[in-house]
Amino acid sequence: GGGAATFRYGALHHSVMEVDVLTASGKVITCSPTRHADWFAILPGSLGTFGYVLRFRLRIKRAGRYVLAKHVRLDGASTLMKNFEEHMSTSDMIDFMDGAIYSANESVLITGRMTDDLPMGATFYSLRKTGIPYAMMAREGHDLWFELIDFIFRWDPDGYFSTWESPGWTRDPTLRAWLAALFPAFHRSDWLREIFS
Repeated sequence: GGGAATFRYGALHHSVMEVDVLTASGKVITCSPTRHADWFAILPGSLGTFGYVLRFRLRIKRAGRYVLAKHVRLDGASTLMKNFEEHMSTSDMIDFMDGAIYSANESVLITGRMTDDLPMGATFYSLRKTGIPYAMMAREGHDLWFELIDFIFRWDPDGYFSTWESPGWTRDPTLRAWLAALFPAFHRSDWLREIFS
């Protein structure tokens, strides 16, 4: 899979260094870029059709505790794409990058940097605290501090914009903050999988 950090660190399978696979014949083979390299290359897209992964070894990066996310308002999709290209080729100071397109003439570039250092007086964004969905906050173009887990799941509490067509009272920040505090488990996307699968 991919996400906001893929441009910097690759997709999940790019972190895999070695895999033990149980094949249909019952044989266990160890795959890496140098051993059974053909198997190693096709496994990420095989969806389990070649065998079961029994073990894998990953290259990992230490994550920071916090993320400072910067939101830059732009004038449309083409400008957003141009900014993506520029950041991917020149910026080594960010860990995350994504964006949102709100209309033909409105988009937002979102970049984030992990850190363990939090400036004095910094406050964290979360739907639970503000009642304002992330998509609306991003649209305003502010810099926002997150705890890492809230940054990773920042789009989820609003169901990826799915509530924007609902009645206006459902978008009330006070009501959303109250509901987020009352039902925190429903503010992560994993519960959606249960409904739709």
